[in-house]
Amino acid sequence: MSDGLRILPAGSAAMLIECGTLDRALQVFASLIAAREHGELDVAELVPAAETVLVIGGEARDPLTLNAKLRDLLASSGSASARTTSGAETVIPVFYRGEDLNEVAILTGMSPEQVVERHTAANYTVAFTGFAPGFAYLSGGDPLLEVPRRATPRPRILPGSVGLAGRFSGVYPRESPGGWQIIGHTDHPMWDLDRAQPAALLAGERVRFVSQRERVIASGAGTSHNAPVEGLVSEPAGLKPNPQTPSPALMVIDAGLQTLIEDAGRKGVAGMGVGQSGTSVRHAYHQANRLVGNQPGAATLELSHGGFAVDAIDTVVLALTGAPARHTSPAPSAHAPCR
Repeated sequence: MSDGLRILPAGSAAMLIECGTLDRALQVFASLIAAREHGELDVAELVPAAETVLVIGGEARDPLTLNAKLRDLLASSGSASARTTSGAETVIPVFYRGEDLNEVAILTGMSPEQVVERHTAANYTVAFTGFAPGFAYLSGGDPLLEVPRRATPRPRILPGSVGLAGRFSGVYPRESPGGWQIIGHTDHPMWDLDRAQPAALLAGERVRFVSQRERVIASGAGTSHNAPVEGLVSEPAGLKPNPQTPSPALMVIDAGLQTLIEDAGRKGVAGMGVGQSGTSVRHAYHQANRLVGNQPGAATLELSHGGFAVDAIDTVVLALTGAPARHTSPAPSAHAPCR
């Protein structure tokens, strides 16, 4: 399986495997997952994409050694195309009343009922995640349902919208713009920060859609509403003031150029579509928080190009850290936390 692959360093702690096709990327990802589960590969994360697999941390910090090891692992895994999946299949109920269902039927030369029948008959695999946290690209759908994205993307697509684009199916986990052809809606939560694993779907897992009949929810004596209603979304309740929230201590006079609020970032969740992000200079960030007595993951102000100015409107403790500088302006990527 290692023939034709390109294995390249990606930063100082990752390796990128260029596979050339989605099917090849799925095979490589499955082989490396199995190797890690069997103790043959020690890495922090394996993140698949459309034609690549990113190997992060652990042995990926030694690219020369890992390059040869990856090729040996992939060569010994054979050319079997079957993917190993673990865990139960996720079943997602869908109300097939999407605003593009009729358009998809026209594009595929089918009736709307036939589109639904083919969409629910297929067995899907989560190929990778991206675009938004928890947005899973599902492969394995019926080839006859391959349709192009909309010529003009919508500025607002509701959470739970089920769409088609090219060879993929997907469910929007949150409200966002998008250009997929929307064929239905689900109430299945795709992203929930209150769960131990916020994403409902992870790469390699199996998924199946089932058609759900329109339900009726009583909303008072003598009245009822069909649900869900396309194009109608209840507005979130207003944020209630938190009595424990500290009062403002700084008034921004000049925000400067590219001043950012940064914390320690998010490690180990790239497979859910969440980039690591966070501060760009970790040693300065951690040093600043230690100096003022903050928690290790507290947010700081990252001052990249100077020009930042604030007035203290309360008693505060400030620390300024970063690289040494010859000028009086803050050094690049300086951190200024307060408490």
